[in-house]
Amino acid sequence: MQLLVQEIHWYRSRLEILLLLLLLLLLLLLLLLLLLLLLLLLLLLLLLLLLLLLLLLILWLLLLLLLLLILQLQLIIILLLLLIIIRDRDKRERERERVREREREREKRERRERERERERCRYIDLLSREPL
Repeated sequence: MQLLVQEIHWYRSRLEILLLLLLLLLLLLLLLLLLLLLLLLLLLLLLLLLLLLLLLLILWLLLLLLLLLILQLQLIIILLLLLIIIRDRDKRERERERVREREREREKRERRERERERERCRYIDLLSREPL
């Protein structure tokens, strides 16, 4: 009987050790799962950070495109102003040329008129000198 009780105690102690080892193993598994969860969380955080960086890069590129668009618009406005200035200058130059041309025409007419007047006076003078 004594031997049976000893054997039961021995098996019981072995069972307790096995249960403790099993509990320790379960705790290790739980710790491993927690570590995996933490790693997953860290990975998710890293992914979120990368997405944020990508978003910042996209915003920066959009800002650069906006600046380029503004610069192009300024260049277009400057070119249009230059075109207006050049056309205005050409228009004034053509107007001056027309005025000069009219002045030349007027001078020619006056010269012809004076020449005719001289011819007429000469003719009258010749007629007056001629005896009747």
